[in-house]
Amino acid sequence: KDRVRLVNIARGPIVEEAAVIEALESGQLVGAGFDVHEFEPKIHPKLLNNYKITLLPHVGVASVDSFKAFEKKCVGNLIEYFYGNGLPEAVNAELLQKRA
Repeated sequence: KDRVRLVNIARGPIVEEAAVIEALESGQLVGAGFDVHEFEPKIHPKLLNNYKITLLPHVGVASVDSFKAFEKKCVGNLIEYFYGNGLPEAVNAELLQKRA
């Protein structure tokens, strides 16, 4: 088929990101979209700056209760950070240590 696009919104490991990159480079795919990644929280570097790829955050559920819980967690993280306690929910804590 022509102009094929791949979208993975299920689980990261079901799609091999290196194979997607190869298919994009060869023209088998014209685009791809991800809100999950093969090796989360890491994202394949060739996905980050490719105009043929759309990357979005994974929003597993979007209910009023989930948004309230998310807001509470975000505010709690900010409070902990500004009191000098770090970020308890940081996915990339090693980057924070490099800045210190």
